[in-house]
Amino acid sequence: MNEETKKEIEQIVNETYLDDVKCTICGRKYLKISADSLEVISEVTRGVSIVLAFLVPLWEPLSYVSGSIGTCGMVSRGLSSFTMKESKERTTESNLILEKINAQKIVDIAIDSAEGRNQEI
Repeated sequence: MNEETKKEIEQIVNETYLDDVKCTICGRKYLKISADSLEVISEVTRGVSIVLAFLVPLWEPLSYVSGSIGTCGMVSRGLSSFTMKESKERTTESNLILEKINAQKIVDIAIDSAEGRNQEI
């Protein structure tokens, strides 16, 4: 393989690295925003569900409404957990690429709820 071909291949690989890093960093940002939004929705629906459950003795059909809203809250919580995990995976992917090209790694923007602080990969 001649030098010109090697340089052309290297340029293509470098452009691919750049595109991959842009995509994963942008993706992790939007996944984190989605996770936070879904978590807020989950908490709000849980609160509304609890309030409605206490009002059931006044009007029986509220039990169905309360249960439905509570179920939506649980689904939102699950989606929040999923999108947070995906955000962390995007950080790991970004750092693998950055490590390969000898660039500085990025800090995970997702907060680990067990420890309550940012995790660095």
